[in-house]
Amino acid sequence: LHGWLDNAASFNRLAPFLMESFSSPSGANAATIPTEIVALDFPGHGLSGHKSVDGPPQLLAEYVYYVAELVEALQWGKGNAGGAGVGVSRSVVG
Repeated sequence: LHGWLDNAASFNRLAPFLMESFSSPSGANAATIPTEIVALDFPGHGLSGHKSVDGPPQLLAEYVYYVAELVEALQWGKGNAGGAGVGVSRSVVG
């Protein structure tokens, strides 16, 4: 999850390294971990649309709602979330 003045494209360079680290485990008994990386643009960031000017302010709880909606839409069970800057707090609370 991206930071406050950032967008999902921040992970373009990082994602290949994450995929490699999950698909090339070390150790004799290590198994590969099925991995899917999704970078979400929050409203008003990157390629997403902006919220209505007369809408409520964006609060942490609202960002957590967007993450929960994404998890539900993709039908994910348990997993890991990561972020940069304020994205970390969004992933921890979510």
